[in-house]
Amino acid sequence: MEIRRLVSIIDETFGRIDRPGEPPRRRVAIIAVVKNPLAGRYDEDLTEMMKMGEQLAYTLAEKALQYVERGRVESFVKAAIVGVDGEIEHAAALIHPKFSVAVGQTIGGGKEIIPSTKKVGGPGTMISVQLQPPTGSAAGSLHLDAMEIRVPGAPRPDEIVVALALAESSQPQSSAGEPAKLAVAGQGGAG
Repeated sequence: MEIRRLVSIIDETFGRIDRPGEPPRRRVAIIAVVKNPLAGRYDEDLTEMMKMGEQLAYTLAEKALQYVERGRVESFVKAAIVGVDGEIEHAAALIHPKFSVAVGQTIGGGKEIIPSTKKVGGPGTMISVQLQPPTGSAAGSLHLDAMEIRVPGAPRPDEIVVALALAESSQPQSSAGEPAKLAVAGQGGAG
């Protein structure tokens, strides 16, 4: 696996308008720009991409732990942008199915499926990702959020941009109020 770049985005929200959030909410995206070994050629066997994705997941998750606390991560998403000499299936193989397991083993969360998004694009392509709890989690709407991810100059035609984004805790001072917090805890409340 050839990693050409690693980019980190750290976004901390300390509150909304004039209301502080305690503790601040941290969203992090760890992004790798990797060479696509299948760029420009067709191959039905995507095993190489799946193995590469698993290795990449460990790398990105370990890097993420420099910015987030393992026990506070509540929302995840994984994403990939394939350069135009690749196929959308290359992204699917990279971020499924072993990617989620590797992230879960590193950060926590077991074997839940981490939501994902993928597309094909050129240098500077933006991808909007929705941070949400892993599939099967009881967390509710306070944990839903979105981030825009873009790496200037990437992906080139033979590259893939792969991102792991996570958030600690729910949105500070959510306008949904206390009933939604109870729903997150599995105690009923607003839907």
